[in-house]
Amino acid sequence: MYILWVLDSTGIKNIISLIIGNSSWLIGKDNSSLLTLLLKPKSVIFGCMLSQNGGLSLKVAYFFLFPKANHVHWEKFIWNKSIPPLKSVVFWWAIQNKFPVDDNLWKRGIIPTSVCANFNCAYEFIHHLFLSCPFVLEIWDWLRNILGCFLNLSSMQNLLSFCFQKRAPQVQDVVLVAITFSIFNIWVRRNTINFEGHHLPFKDIIMKVTTTFHIVGSISSRTMSKSIEDFNFLKRFLAMKHRH
Repeated sequence: MYILWVLDSTGIKNIISLIIGNSSWLIGKDNSSLLTLLLKPKSVIFGCMLSQNGGLSLKVAYFFLFPKANHVHWEKFIWNKSIPPLKSVVFWWAIQNKFPVDDNLWKRGIIPTSVCANFNCAYEFIHHLFLSCPFVLEIWDWLRNILGCFLNLSSMQNLLSFCFQKRAPQVQDVVLVAITFSIFNIWVRRNTINFEGHHLPFKDIIMKVTTTFHIVGSISSRTMSKSIEDFNFLKRFLAMKHRH
C-alpha cells in the first residue's frame, strides 16, 4: 500500500524546510495557509496495490489481514456423523495447532512454567503431547497392534492420512473413531492432571476407546466391502458389519 502526495507549486523538500528547522516547527501565523493546503482532501491521492482500481475497500483490507486458508482434503472427513462434535473439535484443534501449549504461548509473549503433565520431562508442544510423549506412545502402540499396521506419528496430518487408505467406508469410520477418541482422551487426561491432580490410568483410557469401537461400529450407516481383510479388521474391533 502507498500514499502519493500531490502538491501544486513548491516541491516537497522546500515545503518541509518552511515548516521544520533545527528539529522544531517553524509555522507561524503567516504560514497558516500552508497547513490548509496540506490538509485539503483534494491534495492527497490514496492508492492501494491490493485492488485493481486502486481503491481500498473493507473486503480488500479484511483479506489482507486475514488471508484465506489453503483448502485441505481432510477438513470434511473429520466431522463424521458417527463421532460427537466435542470429540471431533479436539482433533481439529490438534491438527490446526490451536491448543494453549507452550510453543503457542511463547508466540504470544507468555512464558510458561509448566512441563508435560504425564512425565514432567519435556516442554508441552502439540507433537510431544499427542504423538511422542512416552505415555502417549503406549496408547499408539496398543492401537497399532489392534489395527495390525504402521501408524505414521511424524505429524497429526500423517496420522490422519491413515484413515484415507483404500478400505471399506465402515472401516474408515472405525479407524477415524479410534484415532479421534484416543486424541480426545489424551487431552482429557492432561487436563485432569493439571486441574484436578488425578492421573487416569492407561487401562481406563484403553477401556474408553475400546467401548467406543463397538458403539460407533454399530451405529455407522456406511457399508463394508466383501474383503476378508476388512471383515477380520472389523471383527477385531467387535463392530457390527453392514453389507452392501
